[in-house]
Amino acid sequence: MIIIILVLLIVIASLIAYKKIIKEDNVVDIQTSVNDNLGFDYKVIRETNNLVKNENYLISPLSMGFALKLLDEGADSKTKEEIDKLLNNYKLPNIMNVKDRIGIANLLFIKNQYKNDISNEYINALKEKYSSDLIFDEFTTPDKANEWISDKTYGMIKNAIDSLSEDFVLGVANTIAIDVEWKNKFECQNTNSKEFTKVDNTKMQVAMMHGENDVYYIENENAKGIIKDYAIYDTKTNSKVFNENENTVALEYIAILPNKDVSEYLKTFDDKELNNLLKTQKRSDSNTDIYYSLPKYTYDYTYDDFQKMLNNLGMNEAFNRDNANFKKMLNSNSLLQLFVSKSIHKTHIELSENGTKAAAVTAFLIEKNSAFIGEKNTIRIEFNKPFIYIIKEKNSDNIWFFGTVYEPIKWEDNKDSCKN
Repeated sequence: MIIIILVLLIVIASLIAYKKIIKEDNVVDIQTSVNDNLGFDYKVIRETNNLVKNENYLISPLSMGFALKLLDEGADSKTKEEIDKLLNNYKLPNIMNVKDRIGIANLLFIKNQYKNDISNEYINALKEKYSSDLIFDEFTTPDKANEWISDKTYGMIKNAIDSLSEDFVLGVANTIAIDVEWKNKFECQNTNSKEFTKVDNTKMQVAMMHGENDVYYIENENAKGIIKDYAIYDTKTNSKVFNENENTVALEYIAILPNKDVSEYLKTFDDKELNNLLKTQKRSDSNTDIYYSLPKYTYDYTYDDFQKMLNNLGMNEAFNRDNANFKKMLNSNSLLQLFVSKSIHKTHIELSENGTKAAAVTAFLIEKNSAFIGEKNTIRIEFNKPFIYIIKEKNSDNIWFFGTVYEPIKWEDNKDSCKN
């Protein structure tokens, strides 16, 4: 009898343990699937990959994050809930600018006609939290805003806003711009013509730069690539320095060559995949040489589906002229009903032997609803087919720029550049 009771107790205990394991496994699985979608950067990267196919593009998740935060400060109710859910506690870095080299700037621009409608609390929040500039103007044209954007992007992005409607009330914008040199530049005379295989398997001759032993090599079962450092810049002296400290900005360039099609790879690309790659980094040493080839590229990109991307990620109320709630932008006696009439995301990049110039602007135009007021190992990697790249701070997870290269600079358009 005692033996039977003991057996029963063991069986019951086993069942309880089994249920506990199942429950815990389910929790882990659910948590994992949720975590896969937590990162704002990776949500916008994956959704952009769904919308943009087989072409050079460049987006700045960091610029989007800043602009959405500016918008969020004035949102309320469901409009705010949707923006908050999209951002999901997105943490912005401290703004550390280096004159003519690295710049992050924010802007609030208001039509004079509505100066008395806009809440001082909203204006002050943007000034104090985000160091926003403030422009009042008649805004019959977007010239004043475009001049500000051009200046803050070192002239790389001009005429970002093509027009303003009669119902325009205010706008918010963020710009990010870099003009940084490599820590170790490419030798211009080593740049030559090399074959690049496009996504449709056709070939083109591109301007290929070559380097050795000044990068980290990364590789896992899905992709391989390099990490190349930019020069370190001091925000106090606005000059290059050799070592990082609390006043410096250190950026890095990560080029990733997937084993499969870029578009397929990006469907599951997230912080785990990037971190998994970064953990494999190896430097050249007495046993290993690293030779790499990277094509030059330059292009402008206008994200035509920017609003669609935000809609797909659950941000809809802000664009709904009837339901949008931006009351926190307004004084209590204002009768205006505001909504986001246009969202803008434009970028520019130039990658060459000396370094990288890149810029982004994200803007939201807000209107009133007129209806309602030993032997050395050798590692060789050649980016001779479509690849992706990331520009980020070395000690931060925030992605400043993310792009794809499907078509670099043609050799015939570059062959004489070193003569200059």
